[in-house]
Amino acid sequence: MTTLVQIMYDFAAVSILLVLGFLLRKKVKILQNYFIPVSLIAGVLGLLLGPQILGEVSPIYIPFSETVPQWSTVLFCFVFGPTFLGIKMGKINKNAVSATFINGTLHQMQAVVGLVATLIFSKTIMKNLPMGFGLLPVYGFYGGHGMANAAGIIFEEAGYWSDGIGAGMTFATIGIICGVVFGMVLINKGIREGYLATTASIENLDEEDLTGYVPVGKRVSIGEGVANPSALDPLALQFAIVGCVIICGMIMRYFLLKISPVMENFPIFATTFISSLIVGTIINRTKYVEYIDRDSMNRITGLALEYMIASAIATTSVGIFKKYWLPFVIISAIIVLLNYLLVRYMSKKWNESDWYEIMIGAFGMTMGVLATGLLLIKVVDPNYETSATESVSIASTLGYAYQLPYTILMPLVVMAKPNLVIVISIVLFIVFFLLGEILCGRRNKKILRE
Repeated sequence: MTTLVQIMYDFAAVSILLVLGFLLRKKVKILQNYFIPVSLIAGVLGLLLGPQILGEVSPIYIPFSETVPQWSTVLFCFVFGPTFLGIKMGKINKNAVSATFINGTLHQMQAVVGLVATLIFSKTIMKNLPMGFGLLPVYGFYGGHGMANAAGIIFEEAGYWSDGIGAGMTFATIGIICGVVFGMVLINKGIREGYLATTASIENLDEEDLTGYVPVGKRVSIGEGVANPSALDPLALQFAIVGCVIICGMIMRYFLLKISPVMENFPIFATTFISSLIVGTIINRTKYVEYIDRDSMNRITGLALEYMIASAIATTSVGIFKKYWLPFVIISAIIVLLNYLLVRYMSKKWNESDWYEIMIGAFGMTMGVLATGLLLIKVVDPNYETSATESVSIASTLGYAYQLPYTILMPLVVMAKPNLVIVISIVLFIVFFLLGEILCGRRNKKILRE
């Protein structure tokens, strides 16, 4: 039986891995040049030092308990709980609208490629390949390790597919590496073609962007204190608010199960997300929004994600890639190619200005995470002279409107009606592309002629 002491040991072990990962990111150039997140480094370290690799040849290794793979479900409640609390939208520029349709089109392209390729594999050389595998490329590439893990949890908790988390993590790792590597290739290509200044270089990044370490004098507050510490610790108040949202999600799931046992596969973090939407929408329109510090909410989400990603990768089965290497390679190659072809076409045609910088950012974001896209933009636009950073950031926020429901609902649907998911994904791809062409494409004919 797992005790609280064992859970504390696992927490300490993952914490040590995160610190080691941070120190490696600070010192190792190759990790800096490819913007490898510390949580990914920590997870790989945990995998190497855990029972699956080091434990096979040495009596001394990190023995994670059986509950570590279950962390993700709990931590995701703290990821989704703060989602809509105190959120504010800034002014949306035209390029941000274009970038939103670009991202939506790429999101659905990745889904369609993954699903169709999986269907072909399952009908030919890999007859036992579940259709859920086809959803993981979009969750891994576009959504990153967090969304890939969320889908994997749904598959595993439903008893549908035990390799879901590991396969999702693999796609996410492939995506973030390809996003940086090919993003830098596109930057060099843009310099040669004259679209970017010849001064565009990774040297434009600040030292803290590369090392991850922010020196004294450049550090900023991670949040504002809403409560006086003499009454209640400010961060404790924000955690308590998130806890209230989570309990609302738990109550919601309880009644959904009473209505229909089919909802058993609907994960607790999904009802937490819905709870956050409802509670956040209400609170944001009242004076009680002043009790919420958005920066602190972001830090709670970030904290949960770091531990979730590190622990999930550290406990991933090392046999996953060997088992599914062919679909991993083929699907990833097709997505990388189509991602480039589509993002170049759409960015050039749909944006009024700064199309190449926006293309770089959108490519990086849809192959990894927003931070990857923003760092690539900073390489080519260190002084923020273009609209690229703002446009891609706003598009990422607006993208949650389709990304999160797709991530939560489609894994549930694909387990019962995979063909319906394929049809929905194709229709959404067409809708995003046509809306972009109609609303954003026509105003750029002059740019295309030039």
